[in-house]
Amino acid sequence: MQNNAFTLFETLLVLLLVSVCTFVYAHKPSWNLLNIEVAKIATLCLEMQEKAYTEKRVIEISVGSDFMEYDGLTYGLADGITCSPQSYHYNEKGNISKALSISCQKDNQSRKLVFQLGSGRIREE
Repeated sequence: MQNNAFTLFETLLVLLLVSVCTFVYAHKPSWNLLNIEVAKIATLCLEMQEKAYTEKRVIEISVGSDFMEYDGLTYGLADGITCSPQSYHYNEKGNISKALSISCQKDNQSRKLVFQLGSGRIREE
């Protein structure tokens, strides 16, 4: 008598391979240089907002195509990353001067920071 069915071992091996491939595909790292730089810009902006509020003074921020100036300091973006130029400030109460968006690109990737009016409202898209 001839048996053409799969054995239990073969079936489990195929399920294991499918599970590993699914896990790797679903959990591929979401970090890359552009995400790191955009998160750094957002963090620096929130730090300057907090500093403006605690020190009760206006802090100017300027984002250029490949740098960010804040409170007299300059942060250079990583090579190959460009952002849309914007200038704004945080007032003594920690509020942003205007609603704006900063778009950053690297190769074919793009990320956007959206600044809403009010305190502490920065959203990444």
